[in-house]
Amino acid sequence: MSDPIFHNPDGSPLTRHQIYGIVQRVGDRAHVVGASPHRLRHSFATHMIEAGASVQDVQRLLGHANIQTTMKYVAVSDNAARKAHSEFHPLAKAGKCR
Repeated sequence: MSDPIFHNPDGSPLTRHQIYGIVQRVGDRAHVVGASPHRLRHSFATHMIEAGASVQDVQRLLGHANIQTTMKYVAVSDNAARKAHSEFHPLAKAGKCR
């Protein structure tokens, strides 16, 4: 196990419950429904893939042992690209492109 990154003012490590509470409070202030550490991690990975990071790099950053676990973020990115294409490409909007 690696050393904790985040600590309380007394120097003790933050618990996962404390981190969840912090993320929820910040999400509430920003009017983000359903904010959670898991959703933050998922958003991070998806944005990294969409910005061109390799699946292997994202796998290492997330600490996944199996590449298949990381591949779900590629599928999310592909779906977002298809949706953007169908919404914004002029030929797709005209029904002339799939």
